[in-house]
Amino acid sequence: MGSQPMVDQVDRLTAEYEALGIADPIEKVIEHFASKVVRAARPLCPPGRDLDKLLFTALNDDEATAHFEPYEDGSGLVVVTDALASLCSYLAQLWTWSLEPAQNRRWGTRLSLISMLKPGPPDPEQIRRQAVLLRYHHVHQRVWGLPAKLGVDLRKKNFEIASAIAESAMCFVLAHEVSHFILGHKAQSHGFGPMEGSGFARREESAFYPVVDPKTETEREADSMAFTIMERLAQQQAQGKNAAAQQGQSGVASLGMMLSMLALHTLESSLLLRTSHAHPPAGTRLAALRSKFPVSVQNASAHVLQGVAQSVDIASNLSRSLPIEWWEQTFAHPRVQLEPHSMEYLRMVAQLDDICAHSAENCLRFLSVMHSQGLPDLGEGFRLVDHGNILGALKVWGVSEIDQQVILTKELPVSFHSLQDAVYRSKILSGIPSANKTTRLILATAAARVLELGPHLRRSPHEHA
Repeated sequence: MGSQPMVDQVDRLTAEYEALGIADPIEKVIEHFASKVVRAARPLCPPGRDLDKLLFTALNDDEATAHFEPYEDGSGLVVVTDALASLCSYLAQLWTWSLEPAQNRRWGTRLSLISMLKPGPPDPEQIRRQAVLLRYHHVHQRVWGLPAKLGVDLRKKNFEIASAIAESAMCFVLAHEVSHFILGHKAQSHGFGPMEGSGFARREESAFYPVVDPKTETEREADSMAFTIMERLAQQQAQGKNAAAQQGQSGVASLGMMLSMLALHTLESSLLLRTSHAHPPAGTRLAALRSKFPVSVQNASAHVLQGVAQSVDIASNLSRSLPIEWWEQTFAHPRVQLEPHSMEYLRMVAQLDDICAHSAENCLRFLSVMHSQGLPDLGEGFRLVDHGNILGALKVWGVSEIDQQVILTKELPVSFHSLQDAVYRSKILSGIPSANKTTRLILATAAARVLELGPHLRRSPHEHA
């Protein structure tokens, strides 16, 4: 499994789950957080809406998103994917990893968590390590459609802080979904994130749920009410304690809320070619959320989060690959857990990062070389793409009609992986022997990169909410 600190973390979590009688940890944790959010939200619920009619559940899904589904009888379902819970937790862990040696300080009882920690300027090497670990996740999601994370050993105090921040982040996600219910939002595509799972619109389906009109303010309204719910939740958790402890809870809440938005921002920036009409860009939502805090908290949080924010920006910028020495230095760090992966596999991910960040010219040159070695020729499709005929290219390559529909319907979000996977499963690449599965994967990735860089698949900026 890894080093002793990692084993200790697993043991602590296991003990907590056993004490609560938890059979399905993620679902029970979500239900536990939801009970806190609902208690804080009750005074905000208008007559005629019953929060007890909300059902909360976790979904084992590779897309990091949350979703609210209203029903005609006045009930509703809130679904949170374990991928979203995991990503929020991971960002919290990466952030607390950078707090050393502040992790041994007593926290939560002074003016606020923010003012108590007072970290120094971000460490450039730590920022690079965090960026590599996030990019590892993004490359996996882009190429394989699977979230993947390399573990990080945290000391006990760091782990406690990370757990508190991650809980706050997930409570904000749940508060956002509860707010849709309280506000009476009826559209079926409401969700915390704009991933392809929002609205449960899946590739296999022949029809898709409607998408919220971009002029609506439902997501901003839900964010605003979720902020109010989180304020009430912080007050409830600090009830009976002194003013400093209350502000400490507010500090935890503020960091969690902003980290949840950073999670969405890095997903949108790195994974999606086209975001949903229903969701304003995460960066815009984060700015609106920050504006609700007092100026002192805005300034303090910007200082405290600047390191992880820089890591997110680097990891999310797919216009260039990360230097190979960054990957090697991160893999060699004693606090980074590589098991069960081989070094050969880890270095392959770094190489795929390079392909994912190639210029269109380099990708086309690479694909031409591969064709000269006897592999399929994708050139005719790219000539059609150059003339703006993406449908023609998809047909020439033998991409399925359902995949064509997903890719070309601009009202739907679409990820890099959907595009890459559609090419991977196309008729033109289906003849590659199964023994050359990696080669087929690389060809599809390079082809998807060329399409990603073109203007034809994206929604223009003015079409965003």
